[in-house]
Amino acid sequence: MERHGDKLILLFEDEQHRTSTWTYTQFDQMVNRTAGALAGIGVRKGNKVNLHLTNCPEFLFFWFAVARIGAVMVPTNPLSPAAEFKYPLTHSDSIVTVT
Repeated sequence: MERHGDKLILLFEDEQHRTSTWTYTQFDQMVNRTAGALAGIGVRKGNKVNLHLTNCPEFLFFWFAVARIGAVMVPTNPLSPAAEFKYPLTHSDSIVTVT
């Protein structure tokens, strides 16, 4: 982090063409905050966490936070029909869904 902390890691453009950027340091801080929030609701190493998010920075923050805790990320696509969401959710043993 010391070496690249001020360098850009993420550039995101939303549907309204607004851009947001994060440096390595800012990204790491968001991942730490997100991991703390997940740990605060009881997510522990080995738990499954369902991420039901579109392509957005939050997906990355949660994905890295889940990994930082040692939990397992289970992705599902919010644009899929409900029937496609039901199977992975009921068979993954996810303890929480982020949407």
